[in-house]
Amino acid sequence: MKIKKVISLLCTAAMLLAVPAGNVYAGAEDQSVVVTMPTTSEPESGFDPAYGWGAGEHVHEPLIQSTLVRTTKDLGIENDLATEYSCSDDGLTWTVKIRDDVKFTDGEPLTASDVAFTFNTCRDESSVNDFTMLKEAVAVDDTTVEFHMNEPYSIWPYTMAVVGIVPEHAYDENYGQNPIGSGRYIMKQWDKGQQVIFEANPDYYGEEPKIKKLTVLFMEEDAAMAAAMSGQADVAHTAASYSDQEIDGYELLSVATVDNRGFNLPCTEPEEKDGITYGNSLTSDVKVRRAINLAIDREEMIENVLNGMLVPVKGISPNKGVLSIKCHGTTRRLLQSMTLMQRRL
Repeated sequence: MKIKKVISLLCTAAMLLAVPAGNVYAGAEDQSVVVTMPTTSEPESGFDPAYGWGAGEHVHEPLIQSTLVRTTKDLGIENDLATEYSCSDDGLTWTVKIRDDVKFTDGEPLTASDVAFTFNTCRDESSVNDFTMLKEAVAVDDTTVEFHMNEPYSIWPYTMAVVGIVPEHAYDENYGQNPIGSGRYIMKQWDKGQQVIFEANPDYYGEEPKIKKLTVLFMEEDAAMAAAMSGQADVAHTAASYSDQEIDGYELLSVATVDNRGFNLPCTEPEEKDGITYGNSLTSDVKVRRAINLAIDREEMIENVLNGMLVPVKGISPNKGVLSIKCHGTTRRLLQSMTLMQRRL
């Protein structure tokens, strides 16, 4: 297998892929790929699904862990560990049947008990996803798990798609630093602040990964661009400010995203809680926020700061960049929820 060498520029409204004009390939012999990612992409709490790995702002497959289901390219749902699932007529119980041939990388079998343990842990500990709708996950037998809900939740399969299953027998407070899973990849090395190396799981139950070794380098935008230009990276994520630069032998491919740029303003009156003052007497006035919103010259900012790589809109819009004001409190949570739904739908 040949792996095409690619440079990727992560812009505000588009991901620009700089594709080589000629037949340039990297990792053709050992099927390895080197990718640069922003330093903010490194998971602070490690590779633990309970603390946001695979979920949150940038939803993605957790790589190390398997999920019950996963999203398809057209954002539908297909089975992963699950073989089937159903919901009761009252919407309060989801029943999931799972495969019986899956093992964690330490050789232990993955059972419904691990699934129930994972979701109950996320319910109690998750700092990213909302699990308030989940009352309890129960393992009925080795291959059947039931999710008892506090209220009907019709999009529960999309939550199942972002929660990596962890081993109950090998889970503790240090799990995120040395994760064990059943996913496509094994984390072989993590040099914090520098890089993480994944290798294909030889015992993976699904389709064999084409990339056998994946090295992710955590770099600032300038360093990522330099790494790409020097040939040290196959895929490099960098900023919109570099989108007009030409790299010998490469051309740019624009891919639309729902990435957005904005800033937050407190929407409530000042209130002290636990010694911290929340809110602001000026920006709590909706007229002030509207005035600021109208005064922003979006086109000027896009042209001179973002190299024209954004589309000005005044709300959450699919397939468009967003440059708008988002507020703390209920409004902020609503907008975040809308953004998440746009990404998933």
